[in-house]
Amino acid sequence: MKSASEAPTLVKAKTLSMQYVPAEIDYEYGVKRHEIYKRCIKGGRRVIGGGNGQYVTSTYSHFILKVQIEGSEIEIWTERTFKEELGRKRLTAKLREQIESTMPKNVELEKCISARGTEYWTLTSETARQWAKIIKSS
Repeated sequence: MKSASEAPTLVKAKTLSMQYVPAEIDYEYGVKRHEIYKRCIKGGRRVIGGGNGQYVTSTYSHFILKVQIEGSEIEIWTERTFKEELGRKRLTAKLREQIESTMPKNVELEKCISARGTEYWTLTSETARQWAKIIKSS
């Protein structure tokens, strides 16, 4: 998280494409109780013990915007941004098509730092608002 004294890093980026990655759910049977706790959550996967020797591993769906900054390609997870700006709980197939068809040629990005110290990029609030306004009008 940014401190109050730290100015945000803003960058203009060229948009390349958007990609939808659907959610996945896997079931595994015959797992002993102590083995469930050894399974860690990596790459956005959640592990839930189901009892009776089974557990469920699941991932969320992602809507990824690929951009180019200074010659390198960067992936930005945008599903949360669109859900907040459009006031929707789900990104339906029709809504995903609208988002893809109204994708601007350039976007403004903000560099953020997670609680663990990892740097990542997000759409600025103004860019997200403008994009959402175009989606609502189409």
